[in-house]
Amino acid sequence: MLKSAASKPGSGLIAHCEALCEEDGVCSPEKLNAITNIFNEPIPKMESRPYPHVSIENVFDGAFLRNCLEELKTCLTGNFKETDLFKVYQTMDLANLESCIADQSSVKNLLRLRGFLYSLDFRAFVERTTGCANLDGSVDCSCNLYTPSCHLLCHDDVIGRRKVSYIIYLTDPDEEWKATDGGQLELYDIDVDGANPCSSPESSLLPKWNSMIMFEVLPGRSFHAVREVSSRGKTRVSISGWFHTNEVSSDTVVGKKRLSTLEQLRSDAIKCTENKSKVVPTLEKTPLGKMNWSSLRDWINPEYVSVAGMRKIQKHFAVNGSVQLFDFILPNVCDPLKSKLNREDSRNSRMRHTYDYGVGLGWTVCGPPHLRRYLRYESTNSEGTFRRSDVGDVLENIRNEVFASIEFKAWIETVTGSTCQLSNSEIRRFRPGFDYTLAYNTRQSRTEIDVTACFTGESSSPSWTSGDVGGYKCFMYNFGTQEGAADVYEEQNMNNDNNDLQSASASFNSVLIVRVSKSVDDFVKYVSTFAPSSRWDIVTRLVTSETE
Repeated sequence: MLKSAASKPGSGLIAHCEALCEEDGVCSPEKLNAITNIFNEPIPKMESRPYPHVSIENVFDGAFLRNCLEELKTCLTGNFKETDLFKVYQTMDLANLESCIADQSSVKNLLRLRGFLYSLDFRAFVERTTGCANLDGSVDCSCNLYTPSCHLLCHDDVIGRRKVSYIIYLTDPDEEWKATDGGQLELYDIDVDGANPCSSPESSLLPKWNSMIMFEVLPGRSFHAVREVSSRGKTRVSISGWFHTNEVSSDTVVGKKRLSTLEQLRSDAIKCTENKSKVVPTLEKTPLGKMNWSSLRDWINPEYVSVAGMRKIQKHFAVNGSVQLFDFILPNVCDPLKSKLNREDSRNSRMRHTYDYGVGLGWTVCGPPHLRRYLRYESTNSEGTFRRSDVGDVLENIRNEVFASIEFKAWIETVTGSTCQLSNSEIRRFRPGFDYTLAYNTRQSRTEIDVTACFTGESSSPSWTSGDVGGYKCFMYNFGTQEGAADVYEEQNMNNDNNDLQSASASFNSVLIVRVSKSVDDFVKYVSTFAPSSRWDIVTRLVTSETE
């Protein structure tokens, strides 16, 4: 089987491939017309909403594309890649076919397809259809395979000189792809402020066999995603990539600058909008054993508020900078909560595949989706009107009595050795098939203690602990921005064993305490539609007197 090659084709290699194609007659008008008739058809109409894009059906000769699909299955290897942004199998760039395949006759149809994508005729067709002139001939071209649970979250594709994104679908030609299978290309409109994508997509395009989608890559505008494949028996197969240009987009050089997804993830301009809890004045730290922990003992496992227990936590935290505590809240509180969580997950099951599932009764969507999406709970709105959620009220009571209390702040100071001030605290729900946060932070030159109390609908599940259904919280070093392909730009960091500071799977009634700084990002991995329940948590952040 083919081993993936990591090299990216430059313009020189593209020109070489074009020359070979012309020499072999692959890109001659006769050869091109034998595999496609799009050059003889009227120019396809571009759809304007939510941004210009075009969808073309029956692009290639059906028998030819079936042969391409068979060669993909038998001759290429899909390498598994997963970051905070995506989960997918991807082949090498098809520019490397000659160097990796000894018997080129075994991929002759893929070579013809690649020749079509590199041809001057197709480039001219792309320019005419999209209105994007002056494409420079550089073309990225690889195969992506989305098996069940694979996904690509909201982003705008802006990296380097990308100008036009294209996708050719090679899903099973003998089995119709349905909306219930997932895998749709979702296109996002911009919100009323014109700054961020809306919380849910405006358009949803099925990956139909032998169809192609193209759109212009626009900074801060061409937001799109691939919805998780939710059918256990299907694989979403596509050949996709980008055409490049030597021109710089006017959006990036004049007027109000539009930041790309990658720039926004690394920007200090991102503002945190978490629900602010009451700010507690900083107190002098009380010596261990002198503090009155009576109020916490009504809520917290007594092992964690005993002198011996706190010393054990102190020692572990001093060495590792983090600690995870299980069975944190007492059973008399947590046992009734578990049944409420399960009941809430089963409520309105008919709405489970819609983006407003679970919204209401104090739960609102928190975005924007190129940074995060989850539900946040507030029992009162800005006018003070009471809106009630049974689960939300229980979690809010736990937050107010424990994590936002003066006693808990003093307990955190004791076990971490830091002088702290409560910054903010919020209640979140991550729904299966919808919710996540991407790796970014809003810390300026300061250190924080991040406290996450996690709850799920069941005490333990192999699917949570394996990470297969996401929902885990991960802290990782931020090494800054880097140029490269969208499917690679974070991968090197996340797959570095020295980069992962702390990762904790979702579980019922656990608390994760981590010291974090400006150089550390964190994220909650997208919760798969195959997850056994929602992930619920209470996140509390305390600012320390330490600075970087």
